[in-house]
Amino acid sequence: MEIGAAFYQYDKVKRGKAKGGAVYISCAGNGEIGFHEGWLDAKEAARREKAIERSANAGKQDEKEAAPAKPELTSAAMRYIDLHRQNAVRAVLLKSPQIALRLLAASVISRDGLWQARPETQDAARHEATASSIAAGKASGVFAAELSEVRTLLGLPGDGHLTAPEYGSVNLPKLFAKLLTLADDEVLRIMTFLMAVTLPAGSEALEILGHLLTVDMKEWWTPDEAFLDLLRDKPRLMRCSLN
Repeated sequence: MEIGAAFYQYDKVKRGKAKGGAVYISCAGNGEIGFHEGWLDAKEAARREKAIERSANAGKQDEKEAAPAKPELTSAAMRYIDLHRQNAVRAVLLKSPQIALRLLAASVISRDGLWQARPETQDAARHEATASSIAAGKASGVFAAELSEVRTLLGLPGDGHLTAPEYGSVNLPKLFAKLLTLADDEVLRIMTFLMAVTLPAGSEALEILGHLLTVDMKEWWTPDEAFLDLLRDKPRLMRCSLN
């Protein structure tokens, strides 16, 4: 079975090897291996039983065709089970913050389930000078270097944003399994980067962080030609600089 996939009995039946029973090997995200012996998919079991019945009654001309096997559980029953299992799992998860933190990181990066995190693309509104200025900035270089190191930690390709461009493009079970092997400080480093890369430009959160972290823009930016070209009142700027 795939890493992280759970083994369920409700859609399987017990069967010996002679009747098609197989061994399911599950691998949990934490590396725990489970062996589930003598199980057969319920649909496959029903198909085999129907084939045997048809073969046994082949000589009877007037016998009616056997009714198709009905599933053991209706969709409503499956939903009932899923909801109860969800509540049980998340109640226990509350006691495992380290695992939850790693699953959170995997969910944000893969955009799996209910997560729809999007990176700030830093669109310069088709203004090439602004785009060039941002790309050449000191902060952009620091950010790009951290992105490269975070990708190395996670074993991900080195192109594009860290968050998945679309659902399914990053395998959550594999990513979660990788995160389970990392130390807490490494996971916190990844989560810090995820918060930074999804921080919207011009947002209230950005303003709050600027004051909270005492960010000194003089350390990261100096006026350049792109900035001066965007100013409407250049003569006033010149007078202020002279004074």
